[in-house]
Amino acid sequence: PANGSTICIGGTVNATFNTSSNGTGTCTNNYRSSIDGGVTWLAYTPPANLTAVTAGANRIQIQSNRTCDGSGCDGTGETFATVVQWTVVADPTVTTQPVAATICSGGTRVLTAAITAGTGLTYQWEQSTDNITFVNEVGGTGGTTLSYTTAALTANLYHRLRVNSGVGCTPNPLYSTAVLTTVVADPTLTAPASNTVCVGASQAISTVAAGGTSTFTYQWQYSSNGTSGWANVVNATPTGITYTTPTAATMTIV
Repeated sequence: PANGSTICIGGTVNATFNTSSNGTGTCTNNYRSSIDGGVTWLAYTPPANLTAVTAGANRIQIQSNRTCDGSGCDGTGETFATVVQWTVVADPTVTTQPVAATICSGGTRVLTAAITAGTGLTYQWEQSTDNITFVNEVGGTGGTTLSYTTAALTANLYHRLRVNSGVGCTPNPLYSTAVLTTVVADPTLTAPASNTVCVGASQAISTVAAGGTSTFTYQWQYSSNGTSGWANVVNATPTGITYTTPTAATMTIV
């Protein structure tokens, strides 16, 4: 990797150098390396590999100098100076996993994930019908970002995020948890039965809800003509009428 770039712990780097021609007498190009940010130095022979062990800025460094035994050769070139260095980071991890969800047929949903550490990260959401064979997502928006909005779904589908990373990062690729989006039919209601009762009698009316997602909530309404002017039922409207459990599947009119 290029000088000044970032690698993951466990990655390896190396370098080669052009030989300087400055100085006179017998001259030697010397190199030394550090993998702990310059605390410890060891002789380095290009292009030997250096392995990243711990994280930190400019954690791996290679320095060089040129010594000559000719008369007056005591310039700054004889002092070791850094010529290449690399920053080291931890391997990437998925810190926020996508979550499963249930939606109605034809709906969309947003899947998100969060990644920490790593370097050179690229993202690709994938999908599968069987949680075994995955392909790149089809349709939707944000498929190469950390937040993906699916296309309209009409059948159950699994999704996961694939993360590719840079030098030394493991695992590569890294995958999020695969989560299932369950697709159900749109909600339906059965119509309550019509009935005729005597004045003063009570009448229970019911409906059955099916399909949809989450927990159903109910609110009975009334209309004077059955086609318009619908409003939530209120006791004493019409005069003398009482409604029992108007927010349940079964309501009693007294």
